[in-house]
Amino acid sequence: MLMIKYCPNQSRTRAHSALKNTHPTEALHYSIDLPLGLIGFPALRKLKVSSHPEEAPFLHLQDSEKGEIEFIALEPYGIFKDYKVEILDPDLEYLDIQSPEDVHILNIVSIPNEAEARDITVNLVGPIIINRRTNLGKQIVIGNYKDYSSTHILFDYKN
Repeated sequence: MLMIKYCPNQSRTRAHSALKNTHPTEALHYSIDLPLGLIGFPALRKLKVSSHPEEAPFLHLQDSEKGEIEFIALEPYGIFKDYKVEILDPDLEYLDIQSPEDVHILNIVSIPNEAEARDITVNLVGPIIINRRTNLGKQIVIGNYKDYSSTHILFDYKN
């Protein structure tokens, strides 16, 4: 088992670094392999990840095969300061993760139709874990799932 805790001084992933350090006209694109698909989308086995600096902190995850399905995601860095991800041994083995530096985490965002900011949620229970060395990914249910929600409100506005 591996516990990953994000803190402000931890090294950033390629996408986060690109969002913070590129000219606004630059975008980032890479692919991840998901041999087991996503939860609820088992046939979705390859995703193209793209970022557009003007849309930070959001990333686009699009089906590389047909391009018909797209998700919005984000990296938890700097957004959820106390977010701890417990990755269980079978998932570590499947992804061939050797150290915390291998781990890249994306959380899927839900934006309902005609949503207001207070309606946008993030799945903190079922992140996509990616091995940075191989771009092999898997959506998991974290071992410490009881500490989080699959519908965590992203923008907490008090009226």
